[in-house]
Amino acid sequence: MASTARVRREPLAGGGWAWRKTFGPTQRAAARSLLRIFAGWRHLPALAAPPAQSAERACATEYSMIGRLAALGARVPAILERGERELVLEDLGPTLSSALQSPQAEERHAALRAGFRALAALHAAGGHASQAFARNLTWDGQRVGFIDLEEDPGTVMPLVAAQARDLLLYVQSCARAFEGEEEQFRAALDEALALEPAPVRCEAQRTARALALPAALALRLGGDARRAALGLHWLAQA
Repeated sequence: MASTARVRREPLAGGGWAWRKTFGPTQRAAARSLLRIFAGWRHLPALAAPPAQSAERACATEYSMIGRLAALGARVPAILERGERELVLEDLGPTLSSALQSPQAEERHAALRAGFRALAALHAAGGHASQAFARNLTWDGQRVGFIDLEEDPGTVMPLVAAQARDLLLYVQSCARAFEGEEEQFRAALDEALALEPAPVRCEAQRTARALALPAALALRLGGDARRAALGLHWLAQA
C-alpha cells in the first residue's frame, strides 16, 4: 500500500505503523457497466467488473472482505479503528510488487511463487481476493498478505470465475517484471496452475485465450502495451 490523498501511513503510539484509509465513491461507473455488458456478451464472467459503490459501501465491503478472508486463514490486516468511511488498518509490510522489482532474480522468483501459493491456498479454502494485482498483495519474505479489499467480485460472478479472475490479474500484473525471463515465469505459472482446481484453471485459460487477439496486437506494439499483454499471452499458451 502506498500513501495517497486517501491513504496515509501513521505511527502507532506503542510502536509500529498503521494505514488510515479514507474511502470515496468508486470511479468509472460507466466503464464498469460496459465491461459487464461485454463480459456477458462474450460469456466471460471473470471479466465482469463489480458495480460502483458509495464511500460508505466500499468501506463496509472492505470490512466484510477482511473478516471473510481472515476466517479462511488468509493473512489480512487487523482493523484497528472503523468509521463509516474510514478504516485504520495494520501495516503488513512491503507489497509483493515491490519485491518483483528486486535486482536479485532469486528474490523476484520467490515472491512470484509465494503469491501463486497464497492464491491457491485461498481458493482451496473457498475464497477469492478483491483485485489480486501484485500491488494488492504484501510479501515480507515469509508470508503473503491481502490488502485493498474494497470490492467484492463475488457480487457479480460465481466463485469459480472470481478465483479465475484472481489468477488473471495476478499473472498480468507480475509478468511485466519477467520480460526476458519467459522460461522461468512460465515454469512458475505451470506449477501454479497445477495447484488450482481444474474448473478454476480452465476458466482462467479460457478467458485468456478469448483475449488472445488483442493480446497479440499489444505484443506487437511494444512498450507498456507489450508488458501488459505478456501474462495473458503466456497464460493462454500454458
